[in-house]
Amino acid sequence: MKSNLKITLWVALAFGVVLRAVNVLDAPVTTDEAQFLLGVPHSQPPLIFWLLTSVQWLFGPDLMITRALTVLVGISSLALVYLLWKELFGEEHALLAAVIAALVPGHIAFSRVVYLDVYLMAAWLGLAYVYVRTLQNEKDGFSITLLFVTALLATFIKSQGFMFVGLLFLHRLWLKKKNVGRDPVAGVLLLAMIPVVCYFIAHPKILATSFANIEREAFGLSLGRFIDIATMWWEQNRLFILLMLAGLPFVKRAGWLISSLCLLALVLPFFFGAGHSYYSTYTIAFALLGVFALIQMKEKLREAALLLLGINAFLILGPWQLLQSPWQHVWFQERYYWNENADKVNTVLAGADEITVVTPVGHEARWYLEPEIRVLAPDALEGVTGYVVQMTNLSQPVTLTGSIVVHEDEHVRVLFIAADETGQAE
Repeated sequence: MKSNLKITLWVALAFGVVLRAVNVLDAPVTTDEAQFLLGVPHSQPPLIFWLLTSVQWLFGPDLMITRALTVLVGISSLALVYLLWKELFGEEHALLAAVIAALVPGHIAFSRVVYLDVYLMAAWLGLAYVYVRTLQNEKDGFSITLLFVTALLATFIKSQGFMFVGLLFLHRLWLKKKNVGRDPVAGVLLLAMIPVVCYFIAHPKILATSFANIEREAFGLSLGRFIDIATMWWEQNRLFILLMLAGLPFVKRAGWLISSLCLLALVLPFFFGAGHSYYSTYTIAFALLGVFALIQMKEKLREAALLLLGINAFLILGPWQLLQSPWQHVWFQERYYWNENADKVNTVLAGADEITVVTPVGHEARWYLEPEIRVLAPDALEGVTGYVVQMTNLSQPVTLTGSIVVHEDEHVRVLFIAADETGQAE
């Protein structure tokens, strides 16, 4: 690799790493993220819940620390892309693969917040790398054990985690056919899926939720569904979509392992809902296909393509303090109110053991507000005393008999009703 191009690649890689680490506190804590942070029972396996609970037990419920953990996992995925490419195709273009992965906007965005998908994608990339290494010496006990542990961890991150493990097992089944019973690789992959199957049986809500999503979201191989997926990918990735398309002719050359990861990136939003933008995280798999497209180009053209990918990532996820772009990700256009002002509101609520929050509101209220919370609809507030917090629908402010407004701004309204008063909607 020529020195000028190598310098360009290292600069681009550093740029992608920095983009994952800036504006981490800008995005709102959504209901899904709040569930993960709070350890609220959820229709997912428990591994990341345990991890986040442990981190908060050590450092306290600090949003910066918990999101920094996801940032590190997102950055580690770039190293895993490098290692996987190096193991499959040699070192020559491994750095280019990591650079393209570093500039995938969908992966950058969800590396800044606590969603399970960045963890699962890292686990799948790690599993793919360990799988390839294990095939070099299938009788090595350490490699087989590491493959088992990696596959097992992947299944306990998210309910869809077993899918890649299952694809690996099916591939071994197809390769070995009648001899699969004597294949140690197929054996450990099958064993790695047994614990999560038992967990699903013991927690039927997980599978019930997944099947409900499939029933609600999937409506066959319709053009509309693919348009929904393409729209979501475009909104999250913009010009990176062009490289995804350019890489498709090289699917056969990339091999079944990379193709399987790209297939899962399509299957997940297809079956579980293209409206869930976090599924754009998995488009990092297409970075491995994109390498084949870029290495066909001359050096100057390749550098121009990388520059375009970098500009694209900056326009979507660059610091809003430097540039306000029409493509700016909706979560990173400014510092979210509650990330900046939760302490101020909690000061107003100081001394209260329990407060009432008016619906509609999700688990994010329990993350931002320190007192215990009970959630009531506006028409169910009769007889309520103490603090009443309205976080949504402020254009229709709740007004209660005997209440006084102790705090109000464009994002929150806090009422107080003394114990000798009767809260009644006016």
